Amino acid sequence: MQLIVPLKSVIKSLFIFKVNYTPKRILNFIKIYISMYISKLLKKQIVWGYPLYLMIEPTNICNLKCPMCPSGNGEMKRDFGKLDFDTYKKILDEIGEYVLQVQLWNQGEPFINNSFLDFVRYANSKGCITQTSTNGHYIRTDEQAADVINSGLDQLIF
Repeated sequence: MQLIVPLKSVIKSLFIFKVNYTPKRILNFIKIYISMYISKLLKKQIVWGYPLYLMIEPTNICNLKCPMCPSGNGEMKRDFGKLDFDTYKKILDEIGEYVLQVQLWNQGEPFINNSFLDFVRYANSKGCITQTSTNGHYIRTDEQAADVINSGLDQLIF
């Protein structure tokens, strides 16, 4: 069994960012790794615990037409839309206390969703690390850049 993210890399990244280690998060981490090794031993899938990393797509809409991206090149088969804050809040209220990191991106440009910085602030209020990837088109002024910084976003990938 090969892991997508090696344990060594996961542990190393947890020391780079501020991680709120709570008893629930530590126990969840232990449950996940014990179930992974039991699964390997029994050759049967066993899943205990909640995911350590949560990828949430704020929107699948993008302002660019990149030829390799399903959103931009028109190959995406699902409807375009934006995640509403109430649904996001419900997800984090349910499992946020177990999650170490919330990754806010996927097929779309996250900053198109007007609630994006509220998503970041809410994840931070739950003690989660936050990161996103953006094309940067919606951070055009010093004020907008300050809003991103003040939101508590831990990592911004351009």
